[in-house]
Amino acid sequence: MIYVKPLLIIGLVLAVILVSGYWTLHEISNNAGTLFTQSSRLEESINNGLWDQSEERFDTLVSTWNRIKALWTVLLHHSEIDSMNITLARIEQYIKSREKGLVLGEIASLKVLIQHVPKKERLTLENIF
Repeated sequence: MIYVKPLLIIGLVLAVILVSGYWTLHEISNNAGTLFTQSSRLEESINNGLWDQSEERFDTLVSTWNRIKALWTVLLHHSEIDSMNITLARIEQYIKSREKGLVLGEIASLKVLIQHVPKKERLTLENIF
C-alpha cells in the first residue's frame, strides 16, 4: 500500500509527458502542412506570372506564419524559426522586384525547411542518437 501512491504519481506524470509529446508533434505536423500548402500555392502563382496574386498569397503565408510562429517559438529551437524568417524576408523582396528565378529558389528552400521541422521532432532512433 505504501508504494501505490508514488507509482500512481509516476504513472500520471508519464501519461502527461506522452500526451503532451503526441499533441506537440500533431500540432507541428498540421502547421507544417498548412505552411507547405500555402507555399505551393504561392509557387504556382509565381510560375504562372501572376505577381499581384503572388503578393496576396505571400501576405496570407506571412499571416499564417506569424500565428504559427507563436506556438513554434515555445516548442522548437530558435535556429529553425530564424531560418524561416530569413527565407520569408528574401521571398518578399524577390516578389517585389519580380525576380522569378530567385523567388522560386527561396520558396523551394522554405518548403525544405517546413518539411524538415516535423521530421526533426519525431521520436526516431536517428533523432535520439
